[in-house]
Order: sequence, then structure tokens, then C-alpha cells
Amino acid sequence: MSIKHILTALFSITGGFVLGYQGMTYVKGGFESNSNSRTIASSTIHKMGADQILKDYLDIQLRPESVAAKNNETSVIVVDIKALHDVPAGLQYKWQLHQDMHTTDELSAQLPALNKNETYQVKISVTGFSKEFKSHINFVVMGTIGQHNVRRSLIVSSRPEDSLEYIVQQAGQAEEQQKSNGSKNQKVKSLNLKKKFDPAKVIK
Repeated sequence: MSIKHILTALFSITGGFVLGYQGMTYVKGGFESNSNSRTIASSTIHKMGADQILKDYLDIQLRPESVAAKNNETSVIVVDIKALHDVPAGLQYKWQLHQDMHTTDELSAQLPALNKNETYQVKISVTGFSKEFKSHINFVVMGTIGQHNVRRSLIVSSRPEDSLEYIVQQAGQAEEQQKSNGSKNQKVKSLNLKKKFDPAKVIK
């Protein structure tokens, strides 16, 4: 066999090896990418599931009892927790405050066992949460119920009137009020028309 034929054979073998290696790397990269995508999706679904499971057990309402006008004054935030089913003790709750907020209350504790339809209330008094500046406070409940890890986070604003959600809600309420007023006005007009029309006074 000539040197030319030998070199040609070597180049062919080397080229095939390189192409094969790159192909395997590409396929492997695709599998890893798909695996990462599945991991991210599974993580998102897991978080949504943890939130929904807790919603099935607890109705949690976060609201400001009072909001101070100035940051150096005290505001009071309330959480009403109603058990939709019997809930064992052990769930943890915690307040997440901005670094400029201050309180002398406990920021975290454990929820007691709750019977179905029983309500438990948590309060916190803070400074640095006021109508002077828009700020937020988070309330988080987490733990385990049965075999399920659960977690839910709620947020309250010191200036809810600045939020788009509040504006949309107010617009919806105004529209419903207008519809209600329009219906009442229509009923009044109808009654007045009936009063004006007296069958006994019709000329026969």
C-alpha cells in the first residue's frame, strides 16, 4: 500500500472519530439542557403545589389594623388564620421586615394545633411602615402537614392605593355601584310611571 493511501485512511479514521465525539457531546448537552429544564419546571410546580396544599388547610388573611401617617409612628399588622381542616401543631410563621422597620414583637414562632373552623390571630406592631413612604411586610407560613411540605407567603403594602391591583379593584367596585344605582333609578322611574297611570281615570 502506498504512503498516499495510508495517509488517506488515517485522515478518514481521525475525521470519523472527531465527528463522532462532537455528535455525542451535542446529544449529551441536549439531554443535560432538557434535564435542567425539567428540574426548573419541577421546582416551580413543587412551589405551586406547596402553596395550594396549605390553602386547602388554612385560610390566611393579612391586613393592616392601622397604618401610621409617619415612619416614626407605630402601625399594627394583623393575620387571621382559619383552619379549614384539623391542623397539627408545628407549622412555623415568620415576619419579614425591611431593614428600616423596627419592632419589639417576636418575628417568628410556631402555630398551635388548630381544630376545623378554629381561628388564630397574630399581630405585630412596627415603626417604619407608614403612609409616608410605600413599603411592604411579608408574612410566611411553612412546615409539614402529613407527608407534604407546605409554604405560603403573603404581602401587605403601606400604600395599597398606589398599586395597580387596588386601582382595578376600585374601578370594578365603582362600575358595580353605577350598575346598582342605574337599576334602582330604573325601578323608581317604573314606580312613578305606574302611579301616574291610574286605570280608574281612563276615559271609557
